[in-house]
Amino acid sequence: MAPRGKTKAKEPAPYAEYLDKEPTDLQDHLTGWLLDKTGYEPDNADDFAEGVRLCVALRMTHQASPENAERRAASEERSAIKAQAAKAKAIEEDEAPAPKRRGRPPKAKAIEEDETPAPKRRGRPPKAKPEEVEAPKVARKPPVKGRAKAATGEDF
Repeated sequence: MAPRGKTKAKEPAPYAEYLDKEPTDLQDHLTGWLLDKTGYEPDNADDFAEGVRLCVALRMTHQASPENAERRAASEERSAIKAQAAKAKAIEEDEAPAPKRRGRPPKAKAIEEDETPAPKRRGRPPKAKPEEVEAPKVARKPPVKGRAKAATGEDF
């Protein structure tokens, strides 16, 4: 790999130790994936790979940084202002009288052939009354002649 970039500050940067690390498999894979999927052709592929490597390595550190906290707070403030404006607009629209409708009311939707109407009554069906329930009839087979004799060893 090409030599690592140098920091421009005279004092060591707080994250300078990341400049000396080798890229991980994920960082190498992500670099190739970005180039393949976007079709981007950087002038200096080594600098691009180094940028991707540093971005992946320092992403979570950046998320927890005070600089990101300030940016996040400003973003949340803008979101709150937009939400208040949207709420005020909704209140104004609700107070305005509803426009009068002209013409016939809209027709009810016809049930399509594929659709089946919903059942009229939902839930469990009513319990059957005892008079209505018939006991199942048990059919008895007549005894077969000769079985008793065969079991005892007698002749038929």
